[in-house]
Amino acid sequence: MKKKITKFLEQLFKDNLWKLALSSMIIILVGGCVYYFINYSKPDRVHLVITPKEFKANKINDDLSATDKVESAATVEDFDVKYNSLKAKLPKAEWKISEKRLTKAEYEKAIAKYDKAMVAYEDLVYVWGIEAPEPSRPDSVTVLNYSMKTFLDDIYSSLNIDSTDFDSKIKTIEKIDHFYSLSDKIGGDTLLVTKFKDILSKSKDLTMEEILGVEKLHNSITKTKLVFSLTKENNKFERQDQLFGLFEAAANMEITPERFTLLDSVVLRLNKMKNFKDTVLILNTIKSVMNIDFSKYKEKGESVDELEIECAKLFFSDAAIKFDEKDIDAKLTKYIALYSSKIEAANLEKKAREILRKENRSTATDIMYFGFFFICICVIIIQLIKQNSKKE
Repeated sequence: MKKKITKFLEQLFKDNLWKLALSSMIIILVGGCVYYFINYSKPDRVHLVITPKEFKANKINDDLSATDKVESAATVEDFDVKYNSLKAKLPKAEWKISEKRLTKAEYEKAIAKYDKAMVAYEDLVYVWGIEAPEPSRPDSVTVLNYSMKTFLDDIYSSLNIDSTDFDSKIKTIEKIDHFYSLSDKIGGDTLLVTKFKDILSKSKDLTMEEILGVEKLHNSITKTKLVFSLTKENNKFERQDQLFGLFEAAANMEITPERFTLLDSVVLRLNKMKNFKDTVLILNTIKSVMNIDFSKYKEKGESVDELEIECAKLFFSDAAIKFDEKDIDAKLTKYIALYSSKIEAANLEKKAREILRKENRSTATDIMYFGFFFICICVIIIQLIKQNSKKE
């Protein structure tokens, strides 16, 4: 029996095709074993550190090993050019300090004023029984609320901008410079703090392109030039409050050029409609379109705003949906909610099909394995039959 098996194997290995097949099978077997043992041991947990930016933002980085180290294309010299340019436009502003310590005489004067205010307060409360806010005792250190140093430091802090992140700092300076260019230049430092600090502090994802795009969109609706001022009352036709609403919407969303194209077309349509004369309503409608957000339903690699654009296009192009100034807000909100539900349902249906296809692939794999081994067995049996035939 041993001789027969030895002879069979010798005959088998004389065939080059069998040599190739057996060699491939051995290589696959060895490779599988090596790969198995490489992945046999359990991996260690990576060293974890909560970075200052993560703690401040209350959100961890997607990359667990990421640090707060900043790689900036711009240099400190590049930043200084932008910074000094803005500084030159506001020569009377305070750029060096955020607070000021009162001299002895100034502090005594402030205390005397406080004591006088306290006497008046006690008369109102205890004598006349009138409720009034109690005066605050002055501190020897006065915070300079309109200091440009405080202004910039607060914005950098709000945006989590590292001191060496010159790219982000330059972009912030450019935004400040742009907003200043829209003002009448009177009391520029106070105006920047009063008008623009809030939106600048939320402008991490608000690019200069988006700022300019929002202003162009706003102007196409109001037909009025923007001029910010501390000394003059706002022109009501400028609709500055609505402009800042559009800025906030752009800061919360990534507004692509394609979305701006859509917004332009929506403005054009509303302006042409006879029953749309309310400028504020048009601006608020545009803000609602900007705020459409289906990001939670998107998969990795899916277009930034494809679903949002499609939703708005369908609403404004559907002849069956009639709307006017009285009901556009309610109908648009309703349509967005329905579209959102439909995306969710479509995602669930897609997930079900993915699970079914995965099961089908598993079944197909089992069939292929079975077929492979069946063929191998058949070949061996045929080879044995041939060997027996030769002996006879």
